[in-house]
Amino acid sequence: MYIDLLFFNRESNCLVAVELKAGKFKPAYLGQLNTYLTILDDKVKKLHEKGNNLNKGNDDLSKLVAQIEHINELAYIQYKPIAYDLCGRIASSDEVEHILDRMLDFCGCDEILKLFKQICKHYYEIYPEMIAYEINSYREFWDNE
Repeated sequence: MYIDLLFFNRESNCLVAVELKAGKFKPAYLGQLNTYLTILDDKVKKLHEKGNNLNKGNDDLSKLVAQIEHINELAYIQYKPIAYDLCGRIASSDEVEHILDRMLDFCGCDEILKLFKQICKHYYEIYPEMIAYEINSYREFWDNE
């Protein structure tokens, strides 16, 4: 666990931590950065330097992350029974495709990604072309590698 870039801003008299990420924002990134900033505040920062912990100074960002996490929780509550239903029977290609397309918006959430994968595994041999398309859509949208 390392910070990608660490600077000292002489004007503001504080450390500046930069975490580089490719792709869309995930709430877990904020938690990772907050961990780095807490360590910097506790272990690296000198007494005369200003602290810059996300929990102290950026209520709007914290609120946004909390809202994203809440939306992901609601989506998981909605999609969990749907995923179990789809995996308990053989649904039409259109129905499976429709659900997977909608779930793509939330696959940044680990729990929903697990549901997405379960559905893909269940239907891969039944609808291989459609499932391959959905997996590639996931990769285009969410994979950073």
